[in-house]
Amino acid sequence: MATEAKLRALFEALTARLTTIISDGVSVVTKTGDVITVDPPASYLAVAAKLLADNKITAVPENSALQKLAERLQSSAPLTEKEFAESVDLARAVNSNPFLN
Repeated sequence: MATEAKLRALFEALTARLTTIISDGVSVVTKTGDVITVDPPASYLAVAAKLLADNKITAVPENSALQKLAERLQSSAPLTEKEFAESVDLARAVNSNPFLN
């Protein structure tokens, strides 16, 4: 049976490795035998997104459109027509992003 310490170590190792892969890419061997670094495959990004979602880890970048929308929606004043249009555009962008769905 896994102990809490072992599970914590596994989680730390997994998150560290995913962070490295997403930041630095992955090495692949070309047909000519050269080793090159490429962007990580979508499967790595999906695993990272699922790990964050499963652990209810969220973050909103400062001064981002998402932060401004969240702050505006928390206020009691109704949205202006422009703010509403911007929120619809943001929702469409989020819904079309495969890593967020």
